[in-house]
Amino acid sequence: MEFDAALDTVKKYLHISLDNEYDGIIVKKMAKSNLIGEENSTGNQTHIAITGAQRDAFPYICAAQYLTCPHEDIDDTIKRFFMCQIKVNIYRSNVEPLDKANTIRFGAGQEKKSVYTTVWRRRGRNNEEQVQLSALNLDDSDFVEFRKLIHTADYIVILKLQACLEYDWFIIPKESIADSDDLKVLDGKFIHKSTSTIVKIDQNVQMDAVLNNEKIIVLPTSTKECAKSIIDYVYDLDEFKLLQPILKSSNATIKADSQKLQNLGLPTKSLRYLFILPTSLNYNAFSTANGKQRVFEKNYKIPVTDGKYIARLTTQWKDSPLDDDFDGNSLTALIKVVNEYYSHYLEIVKTDNGYCLKIKNETTKGIIESANILFYGVPGCGKSHTVEKNMKAR
Repeated sequence: MEFDAALDTVKKYLHISLDNEYDGIIVKKMAKSNLIGEENSTGNQTHIAITGAQRDAFPYICAAQYLTCPHEDIDDTIKRFFMCQIKVNIYRSNVEPLDKANTIRFGAGQEKKSVYTTVWRRRGRNNEEQVQLSALNLDDSDFVEFRKLIHTADYIVILKLQACLEYDWFIIPKESIADSDDLKVLDGKFIHKSTSTIVKIDQNVQMDAVLNNEKIIVLPTSTKECAKSIIDYVYDLDEFKLLQPILKSSNATIKADSQKLQNLGLPTKSLRYLFILPTSLNYNAFSTANGKQRVFEKNYKIPVTDGKYIARLTTQWKDSPLDDDFDGNSLTALIKVVNEYYSHYLEIVKTDNGYCLKIKNETTKGIIESANILFYGVPGCGKSHTVEKNMKAR
């Protein structure tokens, strides 16, 4: 089956508008052995086993000896010597109808939540090989809760974002499939485009922070990749809702408002063209002018005062000292803005090797900005009801 036809088939069952470009599709009917919770209460397996062609949808790092030695000489002590983690996006419109206990909490206005799960390669002594997904002690807790929503004979759909090490995951309950065969035809296959995904292996999780119940993301050492990681994190948190007051659109770009930058003690042109709009010649990944990559390929929905714009993050970043004449996009300025506007949720700090992001709160849910609002009206007109309704919405 051709890629576009397979994607159209999958989208019929998702009931969600997806703006992302994809280059890989997996549809997997879930066996009891791949579940966690009551339905697999007697089994020892806790991971999701990916076999056959679908193994190629996921990266792994593995000791050469483990992959190349005869099966009778396999040393299982190095099976988990290297562990990869991949970014997974789960969606409110898919999760909430299945999550009756409300164990996965989305913030106000948050449609998507990004979590991480673990990937490693396994070789068995009977010549079977598989990629194993999800280590319960290492995965983000919301991904573990997501897995608990999957039942025997449900389908999972995994869509890999084009040229990105990032995946959109969906659960399709077995009741939604009925007797239709079009989705079942995709089960067990890996349908993909002829693309390449470049993965830079320069981010190590600081296990000492994990052991102390702190959550720290070590940011990439590349200036532009560091900026992208920061942008992606806050976008996943609230889709830039808190940044909206500082964002300003122009003919071809979205920039930071100069007066608000000045109020933070930053040069007025230190975030001059954060995002590139489709009206710009640089909106395509490679500009027609000189062949240099000017933007990242991912599309963002950017909220500004006059509406929302589809735009792409610029790749043009500098990590140099700031002065009043700075003109461009400063990583230092971005960090100061994010630390200011997201102080309840995170803090980005300088380290010996670059920067790291300390997580304070993983959701905007439950943290409400204070407001003094007076409600007037005669008794019984609905004042209390209005207040309660507004509080729940926030």
